[in-house]
Amino acid sequence: MGRQFIPKIEFGTGPTTIEFLLPPKGDPFGESTNAFNRTSTSRSGLRQVVHDYIEKEFTVTWSHISFTIKAELDTFFDTHALLGLEFKYFFAKAEGAFELVELSDTSFKPKFRRMTRKGAEFLFEVSPVTFRRIL
Repeated sequence: MGRQFIPKIEFGTGPTTIEFLLPPKGDPFGESTNAFNRTSTSRSGLRQVVHDYIEKEFTVTWSHISFTIKAELDTFFDTHALLGLEFKYFFAKAEGAFELVELSDTSFKPKFRRMTRKGAEFLFEVSPVTFRRIL
């Protein structure tokens, strides 16, 4: 059986856990890499580079989330992520490996779109969320 990239988020001191039921849309490891350097030229003409840090960003779109998970995500964004605090993101909740990440843009406003109805419950899709981690 192949790997199931069903994510999980842990945040806070408790910690509080949000466990998704399905993988996000797209590539779970589709990260972009940005290097932040300062470059200057010395009086002798040599180029000097000071490396500050490397940032990796990835974007996820969660779909088919229940009203319960939507409420948990609302709490997560309002009390933790939008404050710029780090949290654990598990790409595959069954494996236990995680990355410490934060929201790439703390002015992000999560939008939930009602997708369909499953029995008496509505399912939602959250607007794409971009996370960043520093190497």
